[in-house]
Amino acid sequence: MNIGEKIQTIRKDNKLSQEEFAEKLGVSRQAISKWELGDSVPDIAKLALISKTFNVSSDSIIFETVDLNGIAIEQERPAEETKFEKVAVYTGKAVKKYVHIVGYILIVFGTVNLILSAILGIIWNGFSRELSNLLMQYNISLNLQFLFWIFIFMAIVAIITMGIGLVIAVKGKKANN
Repeated sequence: MNIGEKIQTIRKDNKLSQEEFAEKLGVSRQAISKWELGDSVPDIAKLALISKTFNVSSDSIIFETVDLNGIAIEQERPAEETKFEKVAVYTGKAVKKYVHIVGYILIVFGTVNLILSAILGIIWNGFSRELSNLLMQYNISLNLQFLFWIFIFMAIVAIITMGIGLVIAVKGKKANN
């Protein structure tokens, strides 16, 4: 309760009208009305007079943490965020705001990987014939076709990475709009 609410409670507990309360304190009825509405507050002398006249402590009138009987009121305290929670909240907001950038990075990574696997596949295709001929000269039997399949696998991974990046970029942009 604020000061105005407490003054109103004191007045009503003593079954007084605003006018009767004002007479006891030597002020106008309008002053009492303003106090109770919170438009103004009584000066220290009037608070001391209210306290003495109605047998309540001045602390109980002034402080919101003390009731009119002088008993401390336990107030709910907002849960304090730990530093970790603050960082998590900030990071979460940043992730939501910039998630589309991760999508773009995946698209670029996938594209570079696809180009690289294509270039290496083409180079390997030309080089593998010469290497196979060289190995046959020395009677070494080694099948090098598995390397071609590695480049195919790299290309598939690149295409999947680009697709995931595209989905993340589009959904991230939509979430920010």
